[in-house]
Order: sequence, then structure tokens, then C-alpha cells
Amino acid sequence: MMKGLFVLGTDTEVGKTVGTSVLAAGLCARGHDAGVMKPFASGGDEDRRMLMAAARVDDDPALVTPYLFANPVSPHLAAERENRTIDLGHVRQTIESLASKHDFLLIEGVGGVMVPLTRETFLLEFVAGIGLPVILVARTGVGTINHSLLSIEAIRRSGIPLLGIVFNRTNPDTDPDVERDNIRVITEKGQTESLGVIPYSDLFLNPESALQDYSVLRDALLHAGQNLEWDKIECALRY
Repeated sequence: MMKGLFVLGTDTEVGKTVGTSVLAAGLCARGHDAGVMKPFASGGDEDRRMLMAAARVDDDPALVTPYLFANPVSPHLAAERENRTIDLGHVRQTIESLASKHDFLLIEGVGGVMVPLTRETFLLEFVAGIGLPVILVARTGVGTINHSLLSIEAIRRSGIPLLGIVFNRTNPDTDPDVERDNIRVITEKGQTESLGVIPYSDLFLNPESALQDYSVLRDALLHAGQNLEWDKIECALRY
């Protein structure tokens, strides 16, 4: 049985790559062999490089990201602009291939949970077909309640197990009281749990310099993940 999870986001630019990288670095530091994958990426390969650095893997980049597009738009439109066709069967085969090489496979989604991969298939439909559980990444600031609760509802309607939410502090000036209340409302009304908060870091907003020195990036990722609920995460991955 394939072991791993999808890391999905409530929207674009909420920190899915940061969240996935923190998970990968933390699992690696705990002695696990965690593979990483971002099947669809638009706008450049920085996210793929960050994931691979965090997990310390040397897998073929073409397997880690089968579909890399130049335009920072949703996969269906990015593919059309480049006159390419997304073969979801090929992506499934790639996922199975990478999963067979590692103890766990962490797969980062793209955009929000309802982003279209093709004109016929949304991300959540694809995730449901793979059969892995989900960790949701959400912002901590204003607006996150709406995005998060709608995402949770969509995930549950798709029949996908939701392990919990990793909150990402994308704004250094977020009011602490607002942040605490947002997390409380989301976890209580969404009937799920917080797996921890990733602190704000300029490094994660501009990772290119850190990618020149992987040790700096890994140290930052390990620091960011020090307060996550690792026992719960590891337990969920094993089963």
C-alpha cells in the first residue's frame, strides 16, 4: 500500500511548498525516507528545488514534477498556452513509481483545492482517485476562515481523509488575537485539528538565496517545524 499524503492549500500563495518542505525536512531529521513530489508547477522550478533540498533526495526532477509550465496560471490553462496535454494517467504512474522508492511520499498540490488540472478534472477529483489523506495548509490572517472552511467542506465531500491543518503565518504583522481566534474558529467549526503554526520567515518568501546554500534552508525549515504535532503526523503516515 502506498504511504504518504497530499499537502493541499486553501488558495494559491498560502505556503504549500513551505509546508511540504517543513514536513519533508522534519521527517528526514527523524530518520524517515520521505520522497517529495509536485506534479504540477507553474512559473518556475524553485518550488521543486526547495522540496528536493528539504527532503535530501536526488530523484529525477522530471519525476518530481512531471508538468512544469512557464506561465503562473492554473495547469489547464498553462498547458493550453504551451500546446501541451496533461495526461493524468501518467501522473498516477509517476506517483506510484516515486512512492515505491521511499518510505513516504509527500505530494504538494497546486493552487486551491478546486483548481482545474484539465478542462474535465479538478484537483480534488484527482486526489480522491489516488487514495491518500490530506493535510491542508492555511493562512493565519484575515480571510482565512472563509477559505479554510470552504476547503474543508470540499475535501470532506470528496471522501478524502483530512488529517488536520498546518497554519502558515504569511504576514509578520498578523494580530496575535486575530490569529488565535481564526485557528479556533476553523478547527472548531471545521471539526478538525491544528497540526501547528509555521512562523513567518523572509527566507521562505525569497528562497532563491537559500537554495544556494542548502544547509541554511534546511536549518530554517527544521526551525519552522519545531512546534508541529510530529507524533500525529508520523502516526498518520504509517497507516
